[in-house]
Amino acid sequence: MVELAEAIAERFSALRAEGHEPRDMVVLLGRMTNAAVYAAALREEGFDCAITGGSEFAQTLEARLVGKLLFALLNPADTQALYAVLESPLFALSADELLALSTVQDVEGVLSSCGIDVGLDALARKETTKEGSRLALAARALSRAESVLGMKRPSRIVTQILAESGMFFRLESCGVDGMAQAADLLKAVRLVASLEESGKGLAEVARSYEAALGGMKEPPGILTPSEKNFVQIMTIHASKGLEFPLVALADFDTNARARGNALVTEQICGTVYASLAPSTDSRVRLPGTTWKYVRSESEEADSEDDRIAQGPFRYREALLQQGKGRELAEQRRKFYVGATRASEACILTLTERQNANREIHADISEAFFADDAFPADESLVEYGARGRMRFTRLVVKAEGDAPEEEFVEGVEAVA
Repeated sequence: MVELAEAIAERFSALRAEGHEPRDMVVLLGRMTNAAVYAAALREEGFDCAITGGSEFAQTLEARLVGKLLFALLNPADTQALYAVLESPLFALSADELLALSTVQDVEGVLSSCGIDVGLDALARKETTKEGSRLALAARALSRAESVLGMKRPSRIVTQILAESGMFFRLESCGVDGMAQAADLLKAVRLVASLEESGKGLAEVARSYEAALGGMKEPPGILTPSEKNFVQIMTIHASKGLEFPLVALADFDTNARARGNALVTEQICGTVYASLAPSTDSRVRLPGTTWKYVRSESEEADSEDDRIAQGPFRYREALLQQGKGRELAEQRRKFYVGATRASEACILTLTERQNANREIHADISEAFFADDAFPADESLVEYGARGRMRFTRLVVKAEGDAPEEEFVEGVEAVA
């Protein structure tokens, strides 16, 4: 996988040397599992890059931070939420500073422990607190926010705290990664604002926000590449409706489920079918047991007898074939969506690892070359109404010449 990511980064680097801008480039992935690997390879080649599309917004630190902030405002004595807010990048309090908050001194100078909420409240009322300290900043920002509870909408209060903490300013100095985090914060604030429209108070908004994140499959906040010159990384699904001059398409041709899994499940027409790997001992008999044959949604049974599989092995194989067909259809959809995002060149990456689907490889080569074999080197290809394309094949071997070889097939349009 690393070698494949490096090959894409090197190809993008060559295209940059030819005059293309990083903002024209995008890496589209079938799944985001290895997004960080591609980002690291691009940065190694000197690119700024950001993961701008996927379904992991709910898992971002920024989305979770806003949720914790809402609960800390709702109940200042919720020390778990308050601790998460104080030690987060919002205020970035150190362990020593948090210890200082949980320690109080009485009039006789005796130290004792207390909750960080008590220490924070005492600090906010002190006039001798060092003005520029992070402790003072956190205490005053949260104190001012609490003073307007019930008078301002929760989204306005959250925005006020974010601004007074200086977090947006700090993120601005962190380049593309900082911009991505700022976009996630703004998206979280917009989500809070959308929950206020029904007239909910802070308590309802906080609980609704937490519930919304729990069931959300949303991409991260949107960045505008024209403002900063960087490469984007997103899922193929998130790229629908978009267009980019240069597209690298990867991680879409492998099967999600290994054939050797003990448990196989498929849902067909609302019914879930399951199979545990049956015993290979030929002496095992299951008298009186029938095995419903797993039929695809498009098939029709001529009789009830046609719906009976001949034993657990045939039943399991029927399940596996059903899953294989579904995965192939999904891979075809991903390839079509991803390849049609490119207006100038598409770097198509395929893998020869064990879990690769050879059928999608054959589909792609047949679509371009009318047979199931990719050309061995560079060639020109007739491509419908768009004229001719230049095809360049690049083989990338995994470290140590492992048998699980990965390769890149680049298809580039030629005027």
